[in-house]
Amino acid sequence: MNRLRYTFFTLGLFSLFYIQSCGDNPYQQGQVIYEYHCANCHLSSGEGIGQLIPPLKNADYMKENWDQLACIISNGLQDTIVVNGVQYDGVMAGIKDLGPVELSNLINFMNHEWNNQEAAFITADEIKQILEECP
Repeated sequence: MNRLRYTFFTLGLFSLFYIQSCGDNPYQQGQVIYEYHCANCHLSSGEGIGQLIPPLKNADYMKENWDQLACIISNGLQDTIVVNGVQYDGVMAGIKDLGPVELSNLINFMNHEWNNQEAAFITADEIKQILEECP
């Protein structure tokens, strides 16, 4: 009888942790990827660093080029861009080790957190297709 109680207790506890971990933040994986790969330059807040590193938070460039974000993140950017009226001409290194799942998590996190909460959720399959068409 004690073994049966222990089993039910363990299963209940495991279920509680499982449900809790799934429900809190659907963008958690994207946030972890962002903090590891992007926050050093763009800051945890997404606000960038003055005129050196462009902001991602409320960035018109991200909204206007949202269909190319996967290419930009993966391949980097070596072009002069204008973000919210400020010109940036630095070089952003690409992050080649992110696959379609990680890129979709990252882009969905950035859209939800700072830019366009109404933007359609982008899937890994859509990212894969976009990456195949990168210039």
